[in-house]
Amino acid sequence: MGVEALSSAVSGLFAHRRRLDVISHNVANSNTIGYSRQRVDLVSASGAGVGIHSGSSQSLGGVEVAGITRSRDSFLESRSLEASGSSAKLVASHDVLMSVEALIGEPSDHGIIAGLDAMWGAFDDLANFPDALPQREAAIQSAVTVTGRLNEIDRQLRQLHETTKESLQSDVARVNALTSEIATLNEAISAVATDLSPNDLLDQRDLAASSLAQLVGARTRTLADGSMDVYLGNTTLVQRSRTFAVEVAETTDATLSPLGFQRVGLEVAGLVTVSDIAGSLGGKLDGLNGTIPDSINSLNEVAQQLITDVNTLHQAGDDLDGDPGGTFFDGSNAGTISVSATIQSDARLVAAASRAGGTRDGSNAADIANLRSSTTGADATAVSFVATLGLTAQAVGQRASAESDAFQRVEEARLTARSVNVEEEMVDLIEAQRSYEAAARVVSTIDQMLDTLVNRLGVVGR
Repeated sequence: MGVEALSSAVSGLFAHRRRLDVISHNVANSNTIGYSRQRVDLVSASGAGVGIHSGSSQSLGGVEVAGITRSRDSFLESRSLEASGSSAKLVASHDVLMSVEALIGEPSDHGIIAGLDAMWGAFDDLANFPDALPQREAAIQSAVTVTGRLNEIDRQLRQLHETTKESLQSDVARVNALTSEIATLNEAISAVATDLSPNDLLDQRDLAASSLAQLVGARTRTLADGSMDVYLGNTTLVQRSRTFAVEVAETTDATLSPLGFQRVGLEVAGLVTVSDIAGSLGGKLDGLNGTIPDSINSLNEVAQQLITDVNTLHQAGDDLDGDPGGTFFDGSNAGTISVSATIQSDARLVAAASRAGGTRDGSNAADIANLRSSTTGADATAVSFVATLGLTAQAVGQRASAESDAFQRVEEARLTARSVNVEEEMVDLIEAQRSYEAAARVVSTIDQMLDTLVNRLGVVGR
């Protein structure tokens, strides 16, 4: 009887010492990113075959450690990955839109709309002084300012496209590094001995999966052997210890080719084209294939409308020498538009007069100035472009903010379920300490009982 009790007490010493070890590990990692609180699961041990003596059918086995588990909520973990990918995509899309807005620079005193307004004002002045060279020079210079601004924005938008693509390449390299890390951790977790806990490795793998979700909205599935498979869109990135590399792929697109762009996408293992990409990469792809090209197209519409409207009127008038006006603007889009080099070299060639109107006639310059009021002119096109861009950025920004708030709520709940609470650990520490001390006291008491039984029983009267 005493031997069985001793066995049970010793099992309590081992179990509660293990609890103390785990509590110490929790406290040490209370600020470690990605760490999940661990707890020791204790179960009552069967008396059969346990301890030093198990002859009695009524013997008690004490306590044993059933395992060390992580404190986590599987539903919240899955929901966090999904919300993370959706939020990151909208944030990245909004960042691209804000970058485009910053390049367009509207409203401002130096934007396209302000430049057009200044140009129409210069032609209005020229209509009042059609034979004055300073007014002619001013009209030319104001037009040069507008074309220069259009050229610069086009160049900057193309540069933004290039830098966004470079950022995408960098992110893809990070994706491949994370998938390799997950595959390596899968091997390490499978190799952990059955009497050891892979919890720290599982935390590292979860952290890598979380980063992957933020990048591409990857989904995960944990298998029976503890391995984690990772999926992207319609294909597999990680299958146990195997990985499939993600690559940036460019394909010809009829809508983008006129701009000199190709459609940018992702391929897995050089074979499977990925669709429905979330995460920051999804937002950048939307920017590369949608926001930036669409902005350049809208800017081209402004330039093309300006070229068509002004050249049509300018060619219908006469210059200061009574000759028919030529083309005022050269080029065909925002990147190539410029004021005719011939006109820039000779202000007399500006056709301010109507046909055969004479040197004192400024009616053609007035007609050009009145283009500012055209409902289909460059001004209206520019205003529509800027307004649409602003409304789109605002709408995406609101959605990004809402998704971010939703993600933060899920993330807070997830972290609450898995993070270390130092106050709770201190309570558990005291409880484990008391339990250990009690088990030690039982061992000491039984030791004294056995000493009495072995060394003192039957010595009376000797």
